[in-house]
Amino acid sequence: MQKNKTAGMSPISKSKIALWLCILLMIILPVFSRISSAKVRESLTLCYTTVIPAVFPFMVLSSFLIKLNGHSALGNFFALPFRFLFGTSPAASCPVALGLICGYPIGASTAASLYDKGEISKKELERLLTFVNNPSPAFVIGGVGLGLFGSAKLGRLIYLSVLLSAALCGIATRLIYPKDRSKSFGSRAVDLISLPASLTSALSESAIGMLNVCACVLFFSVPGAMIGDILSRLGAPHILKAAVSGFLEISGGVKSASELTSPMIALMMSAFCCSWSGLSVHMQIFSVCRGRGVSFNGYLISKLIQSFISPGILYILLRVNSADIVMGELVTPTLAADPRLQLPILILFCLSVLLSVFHRLRHSVI
Repeated sequence: MQKNKTAGMSPISKSKIALWLCILLMIILPVFSRISSAKVRESLTLCYTTVIPAVFPFMVLSSFLIKLNGHSALGNFFALPFRFLFGTSPAASCPVALGLICGYPIGASTAASLYDKGEISKKELERLLTFVNNPSPAFVIGGVGLGLFGSAKLGRLIYLSVLLSAALCGIATRLIYPKDRSKSFGSRAVDLISLPASLTSALSESAIGMLNVCACVLFFSVPGAMIGDILSRLGAPHILKAAVSGFLEISGGVKSASELTSPMIALMMSAFCCSWSGLSVHMQIFSVCRGRGVSFNGYLISKLIQSFISPGILYILLRVNSADIVMGELVTPTLAADPRLQLPILILFCLSVLLSVFHRLRHSVI
């Protein structure tokens, strides 16, 4: 029987598409140099004032938690409810809990660390990726709700709609992903190391991960700004600009969504952007889990489904709670991070990067 050659895209075809997109972007980038430069500066400010202070401490602590085997206690605490809802193993309860509290990419990085330690299987890692990566409550409630719409209540409703859509996908995956009944996963388990070495390793690994996160934010903000400018010149509706911006990068997407004239559509579009999270976040997840032979098809399909479910859930929540849909004064989106913490965390991040570079150079010399 002859195989269907059109069933999937070959790696060569994907490489050619990526090559031509890269060439196209390099050609048109000088035309939009002013817009791209301004967007990069804006994204650098976003990384300094919001992304690093909000994400980096959680990345270090979650990595340190795994290295000290503290995830066992946290997993046992949530094991029963999460097993009832999602059918996850006790060890998998830790990334589920951290993914709900800390935002991305903490859920993915914790799940990948547990796979490296042999605590979960590759099948469960792929399944966890479909619903543990969500925006942090600080970003949605403080940045989107209070910062863009002038209402923390609206932010809480958006955040609840995002979590409910992720939870529904997590429950649905019980029927799609077969349960792995094996007791041993052939782990690449690591030996227990000393407390200082664990902290040093957590700092260096988190620093590299944080650099990848910021690099994704910077890169994907540029094509989003260029496409938005083109759509504006063509007279395209603003909702299309918001959709394109949200498809590429979440912070630009929710900011564009908040500028829509209809409050209801603006809120639902913001829920769409928060659930989809943008290609920028997806690249962060791919970077965190690379080198493990993981399939990301289920992750992308799940995020796409969540992005269409959460606006509907938000609409129901708004009607049930009779929330006042009033647009607040538009301000710069922020994660409401304490300015007093920004500089110390940035210094710690820079020292961690230097520490990671030092270790890499030392091992290469040895």
